[in-house]
Amino acid sequence: NVFTFALYGSALPIFTSISDMSHHVKTLMRSVSYAAAGALAVTTVLVVFAPFLVSATFQFSESILLLRVLAISFPFLLINTIIGTALFSLHQEKPIAVITAVVCCASVALNLMLIPTYGAIASAVLSVAAETGMTIAFAHLYFTKIKASNLSTAISLEH
Repeated sequence: NVFTFALYGSALPIFTSISDMSHHVKTLMRSVSYAAAGALAVTTVLVVFAPFLVSATFQFSESILLLRVLAISFPFLLINTIIGTALFSLHQEKPIAVITAVVCCASVALNLMLIPTYGAIASAVLSVAAETGMTIAFAHLYFTKIKASNLSTAISLEH
């Protein structure tokens, strides 16, 4: 995805240059806020103008609902890209890989179970669920890492 690669490529140098953890958190929160605002604007446009966009391109009216559902995943995609980038800068590659593998396996398994009965809408909803789950898991990992880092810094300052 062009958006995620551009975001990753521009955010990684910023996050890796920050050594102060409180500044790291502030930068992450600011980045997430800006990305969420932009993504919500894009999502709103996609949801509102889905009928026009579909009729101007695919002319397959059943895809209007799919576009609307998939548009909901866009803010989560950008947010988990930013948090994932911040985690990479903290050398959390292995936990990122584990989270990504678990979400991917769960998504594939659920798609195999639900698509035969519910069709493409099931896949769209599961895509939103996967992005949401990944965002929650990455955020949990990030703030757990920050708490541990702050605790170890506080302990080393006491001794």
